[in-house]
Amino acid sequence: MDAMLQRELCDELALDKSVFWSDSMTVLRYIANETTKFRTFVANRVETIHQHSDPSQWRYVSTNQNPADDASRGLTADGYLECTRWLQGPDFLWSSHQEDQRVDTELVESDPELKATVTAVKIASDMSEEARDTMDKLLRYHSTWYNLKRSTAWLLRIKRMLLRKVRNRSNNEVKVELSGEPLTVDEMKGAE
Repeated sequence: MDAMLQRELCDELALDKSVFWSDSMTVLRYIANETTKFRTFVANRVETIHQHSDPSQWRYVSTNQNPADDASRGLTADGYLECTRWLQGPDFLWSSHQEDQRVDTELVESDPELKATVTAVKIASDMSEEARDTMDKLLRYHSTWYNLKRSTAWLLRIKRMLLRKVRNRSNNEVKVELSGEPLTVDEMKGAE
């Protein structure tokens, strides 16, 4: 709406700047925060706001001074006629000194609109290129940490059985028999 007004009024009236008001501290935090990722619905709207305005243009209006609340709270017809702020806006807009209310941009971690952060771990070691490729394939194959631990625990169990067979072999043939026993807590901890 602001872009349309700027475009339509540019010949008749030069507007110095636009100021936007919201009675939602949550929305103002979303707008002010340019580093956190939001879920798609909120992210798209915040992106549109950032394309057409600057976060510094946004201000807070308390609920008791917000004329939009008159409509949403349902005044009577007489109430609308008597209510000057519905027709003229809140009194503070008419004063020459408007309080510049800054918003605390700290987002609440439990906000359902925040995207979950994904932590990537880089393994830096003296592994050979082949070992790194194998590790990379293993990490990419498993969709959860738990599944990766289980697979690793099974691989370590097989490794221990093979080493035991090689050390105790009496002939050149090595036969490995996997037991059907479930993985133990110690094996899972070792895999981790």
